[in-house]
Amino acid sequence: MKILLLFLLSFLPILVNAQDLTELVTSREEWFQGSILLSDESELKGLILYNNKTGILSYQNGTTSKSFTPRNVIAFEFYDEARNKQRLFYSIEYEDDKTSAKRPFFFELVKDYGDFALVSRIDPLEIKKQRSTSDVIFNKTTPDGLNPNLGTSNVFESSPRTIQLETVYLFDLINAKINPIAEITSENIDRVLLSDKTRVNDKVVGRKYLKEFMGDRYSQVINYANDQGIGLDNKEDLIKIFDYFFK
Repeated sequence: MKILLLFLLSFLPILVNAQDLTELVTSREEWFQGSILLSDESELKGLILYNNKTGILSYQNGTTSKSFTPRNVIAFEFYDEARNKQRLFYSIEYEDDKTSAKRPFFFELVKDYGDFALVSRIDPLEIKKQRSTSDVIFNKTTPDGLNPNLGTSNVFESSPRTIQLETVYLFDLINAKINPIAEITSENIDRVLLSDKTRVNDKVVGRKYLKEFMGDRYSQVINYANDQGIGLDNKEDLIKIFDYFFK
């Protein structure tokens, strides 16, 4: 039994790498009825699929099928039956963190407060594969049939690890400024024999801007958040805070 278990564990990475990784970026995506406002101000109505793992917007209507990036789109919306809510996205020009050049991205409207809004942007899924080594080989001369001190190391790739970052922004509509205030990082390790492992890390990245934006209210906001047991690093908590002070 011990030999069989170690044998299986040594080959699991091979099985995982043989899996088509496209499943990681296409799973759990659904089509919904909606509309797209294109950059030439024409409108398309039909089935819409927004894959936040790739950042691609897909459209179908009968035999017509198209894909769009933020450069081709002003806005799009659809009714998300899974979440039971209307979802609205805008294409907004923003500085690319990697290139420092401005280009359009899809931002989802989280909550509209009139002069400003909470919006969020989800980066495309990042897939990482780590290389590992194993020195265990079979040896008939030992009682358990294993001898870790013989042979050469076998190099293999472990289960893929997926990382996705969602950033929540405060969009000042009066001054046309958009500033990040919170980041939510989700990390998932796909495992064959065990259940997938998921970790979520939240952090505040715009505390200085929030102080400037809220002015004298900032200390009240912190006191309210502490009393309610909520934080500025969580999207749902931010909605509660802004609803309380600005709605």
